Amino acid sequence: MKRQVLKLVFIAIVLSSATSIATADVRIKTKNTTGSVSFQTTTWIKDARLRTSPGIGLDSIDQCDLNRTVMINDKGKLYMVQSRPGQNSADAPPQNPEPRNLLAPTRPEKGRREGKHGVTTYTTTIVDTGERKQIFGFPARHLKMTTVAESSSDACSPVKMKMESDGWYIDLDINAGCRQGLSAEQPAQTSKSDCGDEVVYRTIGEARTGFPVFQTVTTTGQDSKPQTKTIEVIELAQETLDATLFDVPPDYKQVSNYAELTGNTMHSSSAAQIDPSSFLEQIGLDPGSLNGIPGTIEPKKAGTVRIGVAAPENKSDRKFFNPGLRDKLIAAVGGGNVDAIPLRAHSEADAEPEAKKYDCDYVLFTDIDAIKKSTAGGMFGKVSMLTGGANPVNDKYEGKVNYKLYAVGNASPVAASSESAKSGGGLNMMGALQMGMMFSPMMMGGGLGGGMSSMLMSRLQGAGTNMLMQKLMGGQMSQYQPLDQKEEALLVQIFGQEGKSVVATVQKRRQ
Repeated sequence: MKRQVLKLVFIAIVLSSATSIATADVRIKTKNTTGSVSFQTTTWIKDARLRTSPGIGLDSIDQCDLNRTVMINDKGKLYMVQSRPGQNSADAPPQNPEPRNLLAPTRPEKGRREGKHGVTTYTTTIVDTGERKQIFGFPARHLKMTTVAESSSDACSPVKMKMESDGWYIDLDINAGCRQGLSAEQPAQTSKSDCGDEVVYRTIGEARTGFPVFQTVTTTGQDSKPQTKTIEVIELAQETLDATLFDVPPDYKQVSNYAELTGNTMHSSSAAQIDPSSFLEQIGLDPGSLNGIPGTIEPKKAGTVRIGVAAPENKSDRKFFNPGLRDKLIAAVGGGNVDAIPLRAHSEADAEPEAKKYDCDYVLFTDIDAIKKSTAGGMFGKVSMLTGGANPVNDKYEGKVNYKLYAVGNASPVAASSESAKSGGGLNMMGALQMGMMFSPMMMGGGLGGGMSSMLMSRLQGAGTNMLMQKLMGGQMSQYQPLDQKEEALLVQIFGQEGKSVVATVQKRRQ
């Protein structure tokens, strides 16, 4: 009898320990690598709260229980509160989540013109390879997922994309308070694009996913050039975290905008004098890394040619500021045995020591000579000052870039040319997304399972930091008009042409 009681006590202790482990606080460090540039983020998770540090001096605290996000500047002892409308709106499924019969004929909604809009379908296939191994002490499953996006012929924003993910997943019960997300049990979901196309998400396969500890994601857009990104968890620790880590210290001062949060409270008169190319230096961030995120340039691999890519300079008569354009240019140039990395330099002279430091063979400088848009009834080439939103279908665009490619150690360019393009209203707005695209849980069909939220995934993969950079810059660069989606897509198209020409030059010189 005594032995039986002891046995029951032992079982109770084991079960209690297992439960505590499953619901323990978690610290996760993730390494994101695109090409030869990598950066790390650290995320701490406790109940319904997440704190993420991307290493730029600003941390974000997602307080899901209060339905808000707090931005923290520990050095300046400042914070800013961002409320989210609705319950966990960042993770809410798209509107109209009822499954849709894709074989049934579609009828245009009331108020929509027949044949004016179409359907874009994202179909994700999940396959369990059956392979298993231990990662961080957890049994891990090897899964492969493929997402194919295709649009009907009448789509106003056509998409053609394939994304393949090869990864390992574990069961990790975290982020219980932010669990509202898509699940594999919802085979098809619908929403609307900005221009009115119906967007449908489908999932094929019963494989259970869970928490990804390693993923290699390859995206192939309309140009058929694959882009690869690796997301790897390099540290995962279950430990008790202090609750104060997820609250604002009492001596911190609340501010109302990003300019105050970063300590840049410049008046409008001085802000008008800001040079967009030096803005990141002025707020203490690294312009030589992707979107200002402090990154690491990985060693050059044997047999590759490395090209250092300077940020495109805006020489057009259109005032705009979009630091993410360099990422698109890097994606257009890099691939195969050509490795493209970002450089801080703004001139040939400054580029020389930096290029040698990172073992570059070439340096590429690009000037945006023109980016123009005209609307119906207007003269072609008239620059429109947009405030955002969908563009009229009959808008027309034209753009031109000039570029110079230098061999390191050579004062004369080995190539100096220009690329240009024109497009009507049929320009594919998804082009900007497809080039240098970051992995998105939504694009992978939402089959994350295990209560995983898309907000957590975006934090682990650094996607939230890119959005933060845009907001930081938007607050200080308000005098510059943003590019609309089609203008950016046109520049991406031109960068693609430039990339092909540059790679052809480099490959010819290797022969």
